[in-house]
Amino acid sequence: ERVPFDLKKNIMQARMDKKLTQAQLAQ
Repeated sequence: ERVPFDLKKNIMQARMDKKLTQAQLAQ
């Protein structure tokens, strides 16, 4: 089953948000 492009984009965006949040917490 193919993953919808929007879903993949949302997942990648969520991962980036998570990384940014962790970076902010590290400060």
